[in-house]
Amino acid sequence: MLLEFSCSNHKSIRNDVSFSAVAGPSRILENKTLSFGSYRLLRSSVIYGPEGSGKSNFTDAILFMRALVLNSADFSAEDRIRQTTNRLEPAGSESSYIMHFDFHDRFIYGFTLKDSLVKEEYLHYFRDGIETMVFERGEDGFSMERGFVRKMNAFMKTVKPNQLLLSCAARNSDFYQMRSPYSFFASGLAVCRLDSDNMNSIYLNYSLYQISSSVRAKSLMLKVLKELGTGVKDIEVTIDRNKLGSGKTSSLSGSEFANMLMQKGSLNAKIVYKRRVTDLLRDESEDFRKIFYLFGMVSEMMAGDMVVVCDDLEMGEYFSAVKAFISAISELDVYSGAQLIFTTKDARLLDHDFFRKDQIWFAERKRDNSTDLYPVTQLKNARRREGYISGKHGDIPMPNDDFAEYLAQL
Repeated sequence: MLLEFSCSNHKSIRNDVSFSAVAGPSRILENKTLSFGSYRLLRSSVIYGPEGSGKSNFTDAILFMRALVLNSADFSAEDRIRQTTNRLEPAGSESSYIMHFDFHDRFIYGFTLKDSLVKEEYLHYFRDGIETMVFERGEDGFSMERGFVRKMNAFMKTVKPNQLLLSCAARNSDFYQMRSPYSFFASGLAVCRLDSDNMNSIYLNYSLYQISSSVRAKSLMLKVLKELGTGVKDIEVTIDRNKLGSGKTSSLSGSEFANMLMQKGSLNAKIVYKRRVTDLLRDESEDFRKIFYLFGMVSEMMAGDMVVVCDDLEMGEYFSAVKAFISAISELDVYSGAQLIFTTKDARLLDHDFFRKDQIWFAERKRDNSTDLYPVTQLKNARRREGYISGKHGDIPMPNDDFAEYLAQL
């Protein structure tokens, strides 16, 4: 699970911004939290902000960090790290990315970039509750816990200035303190945007695959559709297995199998109402299909104990579906590491009776057009709230009755 993430000098993000999924001291809506040792984490968090506030650049920073961890080992000596820094920062300014997460063990990993190269990098883990260095990398070379030197010596000698040591060592060794954090970035963390055609196709097909293969999944989806007042009575999913060929599919994960279904064009879905039957892809609205996209995303997250960061989660008239699936996440058992962090500009989702205050964050565009990020708990006084509504604190909130009503209750 993700505990904290911070970054600086990434696109509209100029100065350091930090996000935390560690729960505050309040015991209100305690079912939204999960105990992890001596700390409590939030199962879900929402970052609110209108167009241009920079909330998408924050999720892009997480995506950038993940991509660099997974791919920098493949860079040649001539390659430069492709990164977009803040336009107000002078050339040669440093950018930092730091992530604190729990994936079988608790880790803190971060790096600093300068002139498209790695200037600093470090990895710490917690042993018996005590923060312990795995390695630290700076302009003067590497530092490492004595017991790790022999395992890491070969990688320290060959890693290039444009490569991350974590990327190189984890892919070429069985060293647990490197493999585990790398695996978190590879399979425990996903960053997506539901208005991406490719991502929508993947999640839609995975959703339909789940509905066709699991009575429980189908029942849950029909329950959500009923609560949304759609009038749907049944979902009929058919898979044309003749189009799949003779290859083995039993070894594929659910999402991999769904991908195959998408590529082969072998999956169809009918939506059954009281007096009519429609084709999900041809006849239904994009907002309606988004319910299935979201169901697929949440299903994969639950199945893989994943942290999913979803950018710009907009559901139109079916915004209540977001609440339905977040409620399902809140009911997971204590051993599940599933967690959802999403951005939105839909103020209808800001609900005191549904979200804890520490679950809600605001992305704000400052006077220099850079992005700031802070939790709703910082809006403690009436003057600050009124200024926020009027745009005095960064040109954020558009005239919005839902948003104004939410802030008035703080």
